[in-house]
Amino acid sequence: MNKEINYYDTFATNFGTLDQRINHATGLSGKDQLLEVMDTKSKNTALDILLENECSQNCVGCYFQEHGGEGAIKVTREMVEDIRQMIQVLRPNDPDLFMFYPREITTSPQLLSVYTEEGMDRALTNGKLLHKEGIIKKLKESGIKRISITVPGRREAYSMYTGEPADTYDQLLSNISLAIKSGFSVSIFMPVFKQNIDDVIPTVLDLYSRGVPDIKFLRVVPEGQAKTLPDEMFLNNEDILKFLRNVNNARHKVGNKMNLGLFTGYFGPNFYNVNTYKYLSGEKSCWPKSKYFCPMINQQYVGVSFGSRDIYSCFASLSFPEDFKIGKYENGSLKYSKQPVSSDWLKKNLRGLCSKENCEEQEICLGGCRVIPFSWAKRKGENDPIASGQDFCLTQTLKEMGA
Repeated sequence: MNKEINYYDTFATNFGTLDQRINHATGLSGKDQLLEVMDTKSKNTALDILLENECSQNCVGCYFQEHGGEGAIKVTREMVEDIRQMIQVLRPNDPDLFMFYPREITTSPQLLSVYTEEGMDRALTNGKLLHKEGIIKKLKESGIKRISITVPGRREAYSMYTGEPADTYDQLLSNISLAIKSGFSVSIFMPVFKQNIDDVIPTVLDLYSRGVPDIKFLRVVPEGQAKTLPDEMFLNNEDILKFLRNVNNARHKVGNKMNLGLFTGYFGPNFYNVNTYKYLSGEKSCWPKSKYFCPMINQQYVGVSFGSRDIYSCFASLSFPEDFKIGKYENGSLKYSKQPVSSDWLKKNLRGLCSKENCEEQEICLGGCRVIPFSWAKRKGENDPIASGQDFCLTQTLKEMGA
């Protein structure tokens, strides 16, 4: 085993052949039995209602940008009632498969009544307005118990990403502490770009000192508002490896007192850990409960834009309507106009790192998240960008290091 892998030892924790890794994680005999179990999840369909309401920031990496849509929507009382009616019609029987996503909840607190009625206890926010009078109280009264806040690194990176003055960064950190002291379970999303790689460890340690138990890292890629960013903002392979070493180092510093994870798909699946197989087998039951990592495949995800009533095959694809708009919500029903991306087609057509010639895990992975490699291929003008291989795959990287 290459000594270099020691710098990534928290990522490589499940070794052996593919069948051995599957068996160690799930108790199943190997790939064939895992595929049989995965097939039992093939009828699940996750559904989101996506509301591009007004936001208090203008983040350069925001994917919540429906190109050609209604733009930022000012929420009215009548609109809240329309949302209720849409939920009543579309809500899946399994509550774990449904989410209502406003872009920013603190700018439209009247939407919290919908959370209460649906028993939803988690809200996403940029955290900017949490200290404003009445916001914390309204969240608590509505039954919100969990808050996810975006923290794009330290002061300068925060200003670069959000467009906010650098001196407002301290207020964001104070708001995180306020939320924790108010009894909320706070988790963090940290967008990663070239200019904030070195912020990873100090950001983790600061948030750890405030009592944050969970941070998820996601890579800024050319989707949403980030489609127009210059190449100098995005991570190349060398940058990604440096970022992963920083995460690895941070994990050793905080031990098991924090969960520092890579947000699904943004660095390629990791088939050298245990949870990957537990999700695929259904032992780890969490959203979106799809057969493959990407619920776009075989249409196991539906995202309905409240503003345009258009249907999308991925929540991160609002900026690519010409490619991922698959129908319309009309007269109380979903009307589809495009066939889903099929698993059979992908098995034959995936290329690059995700081709069957280059990936022994392809049959159970099918290329991981499809929007991320699509966004890079689209930026480069490639044909059939949906079949593009990942630009970076953690599994392949660990394998090359001798895992």
